[in-house]
Amino acid sequence: MKTHIGLLFTVLLLVIHNHATAQQDSTIDDIGDIAFVAYSYGSQDGYAFVLLDDCPNGTVIKFIDEEWTGSSFYSTNGEGENTWTNNTGSYLSKGTVIVVENANHNPSVNIGSITESNAGFDIASSSPDQIFAIIGSRASPTFLAMAGYTTLPNNGTGAVQTLSGTGLVEDSTGMYLSTEKMYTGSNTYGSLGSCHTMIHDNANWQTISTSLQFPKDVYASFGGTALPVLLTSFKLTKRVDSVQLHWTTAQEINNKGFFVQCKTERGLWTSLAFVKGLGTNASKHTYSYSFKRKIQASTYYRLKQVDYNGAYAFSDILRLEEEPAPKKDVYWYQTEEGIVFDATESSIHSIQLYNHLGKIIYQVKPQTQPIHISADYFNCSWYYALLATDAGIDWIRIVLNPF
Repeated sequence: MKTHIGLLFTVLLLVIHNHATAQQDSTIDDIGDIAFVAYSYGSQDGYAFVLLDDCPNGTVIKFIDEEWTGSSFYSTNGEGENTWTNNTGSYLSKGTVIVVENANHNPSVNIGSITESNAGFDIASSSPDQIFAIIGSRASPTFLAMAGYTTLPNNGTGAVQTLSGTGLVEDSTGMYLSTEKMYTGSNTYGSLGSCHTMIHDNANWQTISTSLQFPKDVYASFGGTALPVLLTSFKLTKRVDSVQLHWTTAQEINNKGFFVQCKTERGLWTSLAFVKGLGTNASKHTYSYSFKRKIQASTYYRLKQVDYNGAYAFSDILRLEEEPAPKKDVYWYQTEEGIVFDATESSIHSIQLYNHLGKIIYQVKPQTQPIHISADYFNCSWYYALLATDAGIDWIRIVLNPF
């Protein structure tokens, strides 16, 4: 019986989880377990952050005023470093806001304790700057969050600032700020996870001024209860010229539906479509939405779920990167009719196709390229091809995706 092989190409798909909802493990140890909610350099260096997971006694978080170059901090002890410790003797609940004042000189904090080391912590007002929150050390950091400039080619001293290698994503777990600001959006969205998403929307921040002051106008806490739609999965598939999103709910209460939203690296979130919900439904249900895609270096997708009463929450964020051009001269891809072999420069002189048991199931000495092999030859998911080209002999492992 003929096996159908889809129009699927290999693609690098990074699922960027909002760890405020995906890793609720009562430990501050994942990207997104905290989020900055204030960034001040006017009358004093100061900042505030909200806990998005429960924080055990003894937790230590370091705040580093130093550029990240892609593989390490620019210096091992340059600029400054604040070390915050939960020494309250008990857990601090998610939603608790920690406010640090005078970060560059005798720092103080509203909850726990804080010290300065590697003196020189200074959120500069005259040049682009940033703060990274980590656990561990500069030499071996686990990143939690950041605020400030997410990218800089050079800060004047040779330090290149980037989020590459941190796992942080701008507008998701890293907050791009070019001036001192404070989060002023709602602090009671349907869940702490949706709070996390709203915090990283620049539209919900305002510039610190005489009418909006740090630290007195910083929120004291965040809170809320989960919205009554249980989203159990959200996945993405890339085809030749389209993108398909699939998501599943385990239950729905008062669910009006979902806005399908996308953005590019530095763009704004825009809605592609609205998919109607089931209202109230106690059984599992799967949704899908397909649309033509544009060739972009990187695109992000999310769902905005809306209730009939106006409450809403956001899904995790999916990131889609285009596959780089093949490094090998010879390559293959799938079609609904079979698979195709081609080469960018060489000529293919012969092909021998082996199944997973090592048996030859097809061989040919082609006269022209590309070479099409019918799906009738395939009845399992992986094979090996031995190709003779101008460049020599090359083995290629073939893993097929079901159509």
